[in-house]
Amino acid sequence: MSVDPPSSPTDHHALYQLALAVGTSLDLTENTATFLRALLATQGFSAAAVWVCTDQLPRPAGQPPGPSLLQHVHGLPAVHPRSRSLPGN
Repeated sequence: MSVDPPSSPTDHHALYQLALAVGTSLDLTENTATFLRALLATQGFSAAAVWVCTDQLPRPAGQPPGPSLLQHVHGLPAVHPRSRSLPGN
């Protein structure tokens, strides 16, 4: 998959809006909701979701690592997937 660099002021504006949407909160769910709203608005998508590998999430001290899973964090429109976790491999 190749990605073309932004070539128009509109492309630059969309990227700027997405960059501003990242890091607006320390809460993972709130941060992803803000980013997904910006993504849908700037790119014209009808739906988007964020899934995170559980290997990348913090766990309490002393807790051994569990199986690698993909964890549903947030999606727009707000739908309820059949499973909130999927095998990570």
